[in-house]
Amino acid sequence: MKNYLKPTSYKKIGDNYILWFENSNQYVVVSSFIYKLVLLYLDKSSYQKWVESCSSLQLEISELNRLYREISTFLTQANKKEQASNLSPKTDYPKNTPSVEEIKFYKYQNVCFNIKFSKGNILNIIKNPIEHLQDRTRTALESEIHFQLICDKNHIYFLKNNTLISIEPLNRIHYIQGKVTMEILKLTNQIEESKFIATFHSAAIGNGKKGILITGISGSGKSTLSALLASQGFDILSDDLTPMIEGNLILSNP
Repeated sequence: MKNYLKPTSYKKIGDNYILWFENSNQYVVVSSFIYKLVLLYLDKSSYQKWVESCSSLQLEISELNRLYREISTFLTQANKKEQASNLSPKTDYPKNTPSVEEIKFYKYQNVCFNIKFSKGNILNIIKNPIEHLQDRTRTALESEIHFQLICDKNHIYFLKNNTLISIEPLNRIHYIQGKVTMEILKLTNQIEESKFIATFHSAAIGNGKKGILITGISGSGKSTLSALLASQGFDILSDDLTPMIEGNLILSNP
């Protein structure tokens, strides 16, 4: 058995499984069929034994070859431990940081916050997804939470109420994106981070009782399908990144 490749944990939701791999901190949603093939791959010691165990599936040998290679690659990549940043917010915050070039104010329902940006187009990918929440009528004194995103030649610094909470090299900007997103989700939903199960790269729609995640790669039509369903009476809960908390509850992502 290939125990070293097993997902750290899994959970069945509907007809699918959510797999989580601790080393890469990666969540993957797979169908019950793929999950069965993964379990067989983990259980069998050789390719030939795996093929024999799949005989009841009535798949062509070429298809089995492809699936075996893809499952092997997927499990290997998912179990690679991503190198963590060795930077510390307590000791690596420079005394002379770039000045703040821009400040924007945001409001979602009754929650107000602002974000101060230093100069740099790279930070547009952080602010653009929440641009529609911008509130041009507010001032700094009215904002409840103050964030700062400061970028120098080598690093990005993320502060909350003047306290540095994350620092990353420029090539790990997605970590800062995740930190910013989580802070906004905590604010807008008024829920602590420990309650979150995961965030999924998906759109989400709901009808007040049930929610549906629409997963897929960028450009696959998640937003378009959500808009079509919205025209039929569904509520759009999220357009691109969907949070889920304990109890398999889907939250709104503004």
